[in-house]
Amino acid sequence: MTNTHLVTLTEDEQFFYDHAGYSHRPDEEPSSGRTRGAILLAMAEREARHRNWVYSWWIDADADITPTDTYSVSGAEHWGVTLCDVNGVILGSLWSIDLGFAHGNHGEPKQPEDDPYHRVVQAELALEAL
Repeated sequence: MTNTHLVTLTEDEQFFYDHAGYSHRPDEEPSSGRTRGAILLAMAEREARHRNWVYSWWIDADADITPTDTYSVSGAEHWGVTLCDVNGVILGSLWSIDLGFAHGNHGEPKQPEDDPYHRVVQAELALEAL
């Protein structure tokens, strides 16, 4: 999907416009809220990189999701991610992330870097930490 708002987005902002969830105020067009969110996520990603924050992805062995869960891909790995500052202080985390299966990968679970959602999650953690 392409930004149809009157704002010209950078490549990173367009990525978040295309891949991230969004919300908007009742008095604005959805595309305005979506654009604002994309700009904020790109800024947070850039700031986390500038601060040398580190993301670590882990298989979430304790995920409380069964294969019959409507929102879970049966048999897929569930992931957790932590965001740490340069001193190793945990700034945020998210767990039970279901990335599903890699396309054409014969039922092999996706690795976080195989899915655009991993970048969205990282930017959202950075935005919350900021």
